[in-house]
Amino acid sequence: MNEQKQEQNLSQMENAQNQSGDGVSPLMNQTNAPNGKQPKKNGKIIAAIAVAVLVVIVAGVSTVTLNASVRNRLFLSVLSPKQYYLKTEANNIENLAEQIGDSYGKRITYAMQQAKKPINGTANIKLSVDDSYTSMLGLNGIFPIELNTNTAVDLKNDAEQVEAELKFAEETFIGTKVMINTGKKNYGDTYVQIPQISSAYIYTPLAELAQGQKEEEDYINSLKKVYANYLDKPTSSKLVSKLISRYGKTAFEGLDNVKLEKNVKYTVSNKTKKVTKVIVTINEKNAEQAMEKAIETASKDKDLKNELIRLEACTSKEYDKGIKELKKWIADQKKDTSDEQKMIMNVWVDSNGTILGRDFTVKEASDSSGFYYHTIKNGKTDYFEAGSTQTDTFVITGNFTKEKNGYKGDITLAQKKDGNNAVKLSFEGVGLVDEQYGSCNGTFTLTGSGDDMAVLQNSSLKLTLKGGKNEQKFAMEAVFSGQSIGKLEYEQSTKEGKSLSYPPKGDIYKTTDSDGMEKYAETVDMNAIQDMQDKINEISTLIGSIFGLDPSMFGSLLGNDDESDISLFNSDDNAYDFGLDEDI
Repeated sequence: MNEQKQEQNLSQMENAQNQSGDGVSPLMNQTNAPNGKQPKKNGKIIAAIAVAVLVVIVAGVSTVTLNASVRNRLFLSVLSPKQYYLKTEANNIENLAEQIGDSYGKRITYAMQQAKKPINGTANIKLSVDDSYTSMLGLNGIFPIELNTNTAVDLKNDAEQVEAELKFAEETFIGTKVMINTGKKNYGDTYVQIPQISSAYIYTPLAELAQGQKEEEDYINSLKKVYANYLDKPTSSKLVSKLISRYGKTAFEGLDNVKLEKNVKYTVSNKTKKVTKVIVTINEKNAEQAMEKAIETASKDKDLKNELIRLEACTSKEYDKGIKELKKWIADQKKDTSDEQKMIMNVWVDSNGTILGRDFTVKEASDSSGFYYHTIKNGKTDYFEAGSTQTDTFVITGNFTKEKNGYKGDITLAQKKDGNNAVKLSFEGVGLVDEQYGSCNGTFTLTGSGDDMAVLQNSSLKLTLKGGKNEQKFAMEAVFSGQSIGKLEYEQSTKEGKSLSYPPKGDIYKTTDSDGMEKYAETVDMNAIQDMQDKINEISTLIGSIFGLDPSMFGSLLGNDDESDISLFNSDDNAYDFGLDEDI
């Protein structure tokens, strides 16, 4: 009822304005003058003042006070094309900033809750090939291929541990255990163990790697501070929203060549509605002004400056110095006398003031190119289209509808020259299950059509997502001519874990100590390394025979040109080779 009353009041005001000879409501002409008359000159002054006051009121009107449709009509009635455009962009940026800030806030809240106690996470991926194919190709000794990982995070003890295992045909090929320091003092220090070849750990102190190289050392130290300070107290969601909104608006404030057309037909996927079209001409000067505005805003931005100082990303003097350097860079750009390009941007705005789409056309001396994206809502379904203005490129079209069990729709990538050639992604039941963790459900099916997509005809690629509280699973299956080729499966989960002991217990050898690394080499099981190399040779030979490739190329890709020799490191300074051509 309130929104309907607002619409009625606005319509009455617009009608009253249309009935007045000067575009001013008759109410503005009623004065205490004799016979109800008023000198024309004074009437214009009063009208100008009234309109000016109305502009001020409308420009600052609250979204709580007026509904979106009424607010947009008011903007169109009393603001200039440029003012209307800037106000519309500002409102849309504020809405986007609020959405991003809200999503960021939920993720940070979840992360901070998890940081209060040790967390254990698992992630497993498995690639299987149908038995008929593995037998035919002689790949029984390779598939299924599995990678299983277990991650433990204990921020109280400044430690994160990752254990991984790679398996071929259900047999372990290699495993590793990595422990990383997450604390402010020794952030990045890493311990690595490869159980198959040695029970000892290789220790890499991050800070020592950068010693003697000032820039790298400063960068690492800065990274440590920022990371630790952020973990201690993350940037607030309110500040994130404020900064996105503040700097998003600066991108448009330098634009002054703005035209406006009302009640223009706007069509997406054969669905048409009347909208407002805003035509904006952007040149290099406008771009420079936008950058200048952003830098000028940053120079006075206490929120951004204080947050960066709090995180120890920079000092106050470093921040000010950086702003000066950016200003100098802008000044240098202005000296560039190269041919100026222009871009025409069409902005399509619905009756609620929501931006539905944009067209971008870049005009040069001899050619023009561009791209676009359009969206429209018809009933319960949203439609969208995006692509290039070039005739020989592809266009993306799609739609989605919210149903009880999630979103359902299609996305099609088609060739403009020949609409028969297309790839289509259909989905249904897509929706979040655990918003904080980010798990979701849904089924996606990829199919193809047209002569150039013949390989996908009568075939499909199907992805199934299944989410739960603190867990996510997905399975992707390839079907060719009705027969399953293979499947890729993935699952991950998180739960409360146990405290970590940092550093790990056992023999430890430092990578920056050559004597220590020689001692580590003495602990290595050479038979285990030979077994690993034999497996690599077997796999490379099989793959090479299938695809007609030279098996020796796999040795090169692995950083080992000599097939009889394996290296743990590939750098000149840290190369510890185990000559397997010698007797073991």
